[in-house]
Amino acid sequence: MRALRSLLAWVALAAAGHALAAPEMLVVQLLEGTAEQAELNMPIYPEVGAEFDAEGRVNVILWSMTDVVFRTAVEEGKIKVPERVTIEDARKVVRDLNIAYLLVFSAKQTSLGVEVAASLYRGTARRALWSDTKVMNVLVGGAPDLSSLGSTVGR
Repeated sequence: MRALRSLLAWVALAAAGHALAAPEMLVVQLLEGTAEQAELNMPIYPEVGAEFDAEGRVNVILWSMTDVVFRTAVEEGKIKVPERVTIEDARKVVRDLNIAYLLVFSAKQTSLGVEVAASLYRGTARRALWSDTKVMNVLVGGAPDLSSLGSTVGR
């Protein structure tokens, strides 16, 4: 009987911990332009995701085979990875994996710097909770630094 009570206590504790867990957020970087213009895109999604991870308010899932949750879903056949992701592809993954939030952004090189456009959605909603566009440069030692740029965008 005592073992049963202990088991029930552990189950209740685990359920309470799960209920208090941070929601999941899929982070997707959309590519701008054609395949020939790929050099215009600045790959900063890992740094953006890391900033949200450090904050701890959401559990980040990156649209990347380096992300364990994403890779597992692909390997189990739950999601398909297109050659070039669209916002509709991302919404499908959010729906299929029951993810609470979707952060979609692009980062492309322009003559003025890196233009970053980002939108945050609740689930598969079409209307953004938040959206912003900025042109920025982050220089370290006088040279552009993508890692610092990604961290700045994430903050």
